[in-house]
Order: sequence, then structure tokens, then C-alpha cells
Amino acid sequence: MKKLIFIIFICFISSCRLPSAGTLGGWGIHVFPISEKDLDSYLKLFYQEYPQFKVPVEKQYAEQTWKTGGYSTLKSMFFYIEKEPLRIYYVTYIDAGFGVENPEYARIALRAVYKEDDRWYIKDDLSEKEQENIKVFFEKEIISKLEKTTGTKSYIQK
Repeated sequence: MKKLIFIIFICFISSCRLPSAGTLGGWGIHVFPISEKDLDSYLKLFYQEYPQFKVPVEKQYAEQTWKTGGYSTLKSMFFYIEKEPLRIYYVTYIDAGFGVENPEYARIALRAVYKEDDRWYIKDDLSEKEQENIKVFFEKEIISKLEKTTGTKSYIQK
């Protein structure tokens, strides 16, 4: 009996991956010194102040990919980038986990980018140059405006 339990345990351990940030990966985790609930409220205000970032009705089908593709449990938001090249950014809240400073703060990360070819791309699907361009745009155009709207200064979680 002990051998059977040991064999089952070994099979279980070898078939499982170690805990990770998830299959999506993503860019840096931006920490806002406010609660998720407060950030949700500020997001509504953000979309009022910057309506150009709201996904237009004709592109909302792209959001459904995440809701029907097994990611409906992730609390997420979308940012529409109408400048060339057209993009939609998929951003989710990130759980603080254990041993993290200020676990009560809201944490968000860019997880995927929708491109004009009607496909979603995770970070690893993109060239390093494109990853960097997306990161810079996200921080300059989205994060900085969220900071202005919230009246806070975010930081990247290390």
C-alpha cells in the first residue's frame, strides 16, 4: 500500500507544473496604492475622461474571446488603441500572493494584445522590439493617465 501511495505521489508531482504566474505571462505588474474596488471606480471615471480607450461596439467581439475561452474568472479590463497600428490591450488584476508588500493595493498587468489581423498575442508571441514598444505605450498612455485619474503614483512590482 505504501508503494502504491508513493507511486501515485511521484506521478502527481511529475505531472504538475510548479506554481507560476499563469499561462498568459505578461508585462510588468503595476501596483496602485489603492484598493481594487477604488481602482474599479476610477476606471469608470478614466473611460469618461478618455473615451478613446473604450472598445467600440464593432470590436467588442474581441473581448468575448477571453470570457468564453476559459479566462472568465480573471477580473479584466480592455483598452482600445485607435492609433496606427490598431490594438486592444487585455489587462487583468493580479493577485498579490504571499509575502508581498502592501497586499491590499491594486495590481494590474498587461496580459495580451489584439492586433489588426483579428488575433490575440501574448508577450512571448511578439518580437522584443514590439514588446518594448507596447510596454512604453502602455506606460505612457494608459498607466500615466490612470495615475492622473486616481491621483496616485504606481510602481512596478519586483
